[in-house]
Amino acid sequence: MWTFLSGGLLVEAADRALRQHAALLCVLPNLVLFVNYVVLGVLVRRTQIARRPLVGGWSLCGVAMAGVFPSCGVSQLAAGLTVPPDVHMPLFDLPGVPASLFFLWVVSRVHADSLADWNRRPLVGRAAAMSRRSPWAAAEPA
Repeated sequence: MWTFLSGGLLVEAADRALRQHAALLCVLPNLVLFVNYVVLGVLVRRTQIARRPLVGGWSLCGVAMAGVFPSCGVSQLAAGLTVPPDVHMPLFDLPGVPASLFFLWVVSRVHADSLADWNRRPLVGRAAAMSRRSPWAAAEPA
């Protein structure tokens, strides 16, 4: 259903852009952001589906992000196609392109397990047994 509605919105926006002769320079950054956000949504969704049997449920944050990324991409492209070009559009959209490319690179590397996830690392030092017991540890029964 979401895909059908998004497709309809984008077809209508593209039709309006063709009728109003939209500037390609303003649409191009939005197109790149659209593709990046959709790919991010697919990666997050695949991760959620793959990890569900391991963790025994869904991550609410992951499911939300799997829906938010593609919807942001659709709104970004629709805005690029329908909003008349002015100085503000390239001023805000152009810096977003390298940032979204970097974010896509990081997420794809984490998704492929080729980049160490910071959630799996200890915060300080190495993961090892403590050299002495902590003072608040429960005493062992005699």
